[in-house]
Amino acid sequence: MKKILFALMITLAAIDCVDLLFAEQMVYKNHSVTVSKGDTIWDIAAGCAERNEDIQEVVYRIRQANKMEDVQIYPGQKLLVPVRVQAADVMMAKN
Repeated sequence: MKKILFALMITLAAIDCVDLLFAEQMVYKNHSVTVSKGDTIWDIAAGCAERNEDIQEVVYRIRQANKMEDVQIYPGQKLLVPVRVQAADVMMAKN
């Protein structure tokens, strides 16, 4: 019985490893956004987030793309906003 449980655990672990190896890698394309009066980086991130996506992750990507040390933004400022590209768009871009 112990051998069967051990074999089952090894099989499940192997399946998890295969899923990680072949997981879809996220591809992003930068879009330019001009900050308007009253905008916050959170508002911009929320407007670009996918359904069920953590807004903090989107804010992090925006900060990384723009080399920002904090979340302060100013009217008229242009921000690069990384937006996820769908697999079909990636295929079309390579053609």
